[in-house]
Amino acid sequence: MKKFKIIFLMAIALFSITALNAQTAKSKTTSVKTDSALYQCPMKCEGDKSYGKAGKCPKCGMNLKAISKSETASVYQCPMKCEGDKTYDKAGKCPQCGMNLKELPSGKTTAVENNMQQDMVNVKTETFKVWGNCGMCKKTIEGAIKADGVANANWDKTTKVISISYDPGKISVDDMQKKIAAVGYDTEKYRGDEKAYENLPGCCQYVRKN
Repeated sequence: MKKFKIIFLMAIALFSITALNAQTAKSKTTSVKTDSALYQCPMKCEGDKSYGKAGKCPKCGMNLKAISKSETASVYQCPMKCEGDKTYDKAGKCPQCGMNLKELPSGKTTAVENNMQQDMVNVKTETFKVWGNCGMCKKTIEGAIKADGVANANWDKTTKVISISYDPGKISVDDMQKKIAAVGYDTEKYRGDEKAYENLPGCCQYVRKN
């Protein structure tokens, strides 16, 4: 009889442990399924650009802030991940490989997001050459045109070409080239300001265009 009681108690204990493990696994699965956030810079340094994982803003260095995917408009991304987790708020082509951007799953948009999309209807992408050398040049060049109407700017130090997504109703390509020239960098149309060029760090003093 004593032996039977021991076996019975062991069976109850085993059942309890199995049930507890099953509940823990279910909780973990639920946690993974509900993790549906995008991340944006709280200072909006890059406008409405968002990332698929937590990190720091490449412009100001602040921690990216989580936003619910259900609160965002449709976002698009290069299927080849040429630009990592970088996303766009409208369909188009990847500026790196030329493939069509792929729409990522998203929920319904808010009224604020709808208004922002309407404001960006006329966004165009233009490219032009800017002379420069290094990563510091990239930061200065892109920073020079960070203004209302510029959605995104990406300068490639190898090709010396900058790709800019902007609203032509708010800023022109000519204005952007002038802004870049003002900080010391030669563009296709304008020669960089002489004093600004002389004040650039040594690594940034590129060979000037003819």
